[in-house]
Amino acid sequence: MRDPAMGEPRKRITRMRYNVGPMGFLSDQIMKEMQRALYPVREFNLYRSPEEQKKMLWRKVSKVGPFGSAHQYYGASDIIHERWAWFAADQAPDGGQFWDRLWDCVEVVAEKYNVEFRDRIAWDPAHIELANWKEFKEVVGEVEPNQTQLDWYFQITLPAVWKQRQSRLAA
Repeated sequence: MRDPAMGEPRKRITRMRYNVGPMGFLSDQIMKEMQRALYPVREFNLYRSPEEQKKMLWRKVSKVGPFGSAHQYYGASDIIHERWAWFAADQAPDGGQFWDRLWDCVEVVAEKYNVEFRDRIAWDPAHIELANWKEFKEVVGEVEPNQTQLDWYFQITLPAVWKQRQSRLAA
């Protein structure tokens, strides 16, 4: 029997998100790969409001202000250990192996779906960011993307997945 208190996965991911842009779907795929490798994960952040981003900058846990982060455009996800989060040195076992596996899974998903992610950030290994989010930002401007824009972003980033999803919805 699995014990969630020990950091083992509570529930396998079985449903994919299509309504929060391509990164929601890709984040789900990365977490599925981590679960297959028996690592318990959860998503900490996909979307972050400009107000939340401002607070994160003020607390010095981010280096950019509002509308400077891919999170405001659903273009990044923070995937962390289900129990140990970012592996505080005084509270948890070494997280190095966890982060290495996470980024192995990012590479698997990038290859499988033919997408490009930004390189791993040394000071924030949980942060996974689409390389093309700034192009999406140019289209959207400094506002939260609406559903039509997120669907368009999904369609141009993952055209085969989008087409397959639309065929299933039409059937």
